[in-house]
Amino acid sequence: MFCPQCRSEYLQGIRECVDCQIPLVDVLPPEPDHSTEVAYVRILSTYNAADVAIVKSILDDAEIEYYFTNEGFNGVSPLIQPEVLYVLRDQEEDAREALRGVDLRYMGLIARE
Repeated sequence: MFCPQCRSEYLQGIRECVDCQIPLVDVLPPEPDHSTEVAYVRILSTYNAADVAIVKSILDDAEIEYYFTNEGFNGVSPLIQPEVLYVLRDQEEDAREALRGVDLRYMGLIARE
């Protein structure tokens, strides 16, 4: 008997995982394939919405896949959480090259990673 969540093995006759508190199964399902997961890396952070617009324009033009966390922070909690740029790991070098030389220090709060 196996726990489908934590994958612990139990003796025959036990019906519930003591840790997860869910019913056991006779056969474990296959483990998820993480080889197809997309990995992103942090490139920079900024408190300036204008910087975000510039970066998006440059990365869109270079066809680099990216996302920002905390986007639109100015309307919720200004200057508490920066907007953080992440790009695909295999496009990191291209993204850094595309952004090299771009002055994103309008407020002096940009942080390149």
